[in-house]
Amino acid sequence: MHVLVTLEASEAFYTVEVSLSMTVADLRACIEAETGIPTSQQVILYKGAVLQRNDSELSALGMEDYDMIMLRVLPPPSTTTSAPTPVPSAVPILAPSVSSSRTSMTPSFSGGLTAPSDDQSVLVDDVEKVRLQMLGDQALCDLVRQAYPDLAASVNDRPLFHQLLTEIEKKRLSQEEEKRRELKRLNDDPYNEDSQRKILEIIQREAVMENLNAALEHNPESFSRVTMLYVPVQVNGHLIKAFVDSGAQATIMSPSCAEACK
Repeated sequence: MHVLVTLEASEAFYTVEVSLSMTVADLRACIEAETGIPTSQQVILYKGAVLQRNDSELSALGMEDYDMIMLRVLPPPSTTTSAPTPVPSAVPILAPSVSSSRTSMTPSFSGGLTAPSDDQSVLVDDVEKVRLQMLGDQALCDLVRQAYPDLAASVNDRPLFHQLLTEIEKKRLSQEEEKRRELKRLNDDPYNEDSQRKILEIIQREAVMENLNAALEHNPESFSRVTMLYVPVQVNGHLIKAFVDSGAQATIMSPSCAEACK
């Protein structure tokens, strides 16, 4: 089963796979493996109570699949003043993406354009780099065309391409900001049933997008249009349309077609 681990001091949350036969100590080890937070710095709260007995089994605590626990991170033991323990970043918000060796759905060299700033020349340079990259990479252009046909069609029109891609990127940044605000609102009240349901929806949607991105990266041909080759042929004077499949190991026809071609 799974438990949702929410960090008290940030907007981050994680999905940790456990079993009911595990103890609290085992749960701490799983959390450390997932987040990098040492067990000595973990204070686990479940249903508002601190889990203090490391030998308690999760089944005895009444944990169920996708229950939520709160993780409070203690500062590392030290005799000198040190920087706060780094807290892993929040769950990444996925914008639809087409993965390739160099690109994402908003095509760029590093997964996204430079955010708009006072120096607009930076954004312009990034957009032009994307356009030139698409001009020199037909496979990339085909991938972009699947999601943004207007953008791919305008690759030879520099002003129009800049306008479309800038609008796409600004929309993506706006959506990411909106999702960050939504995550913050949900984490402000993590034990609320509605919040737990929405967090679970986000995790499931994220998993779907990860699978889609993997399919686009490793099996892009599955998302391309394929032109089927049909040819008119005659069998015993009977005119039919035959589908040509160069990889087929046998020639087949339906019983009704076979009867007609006797």
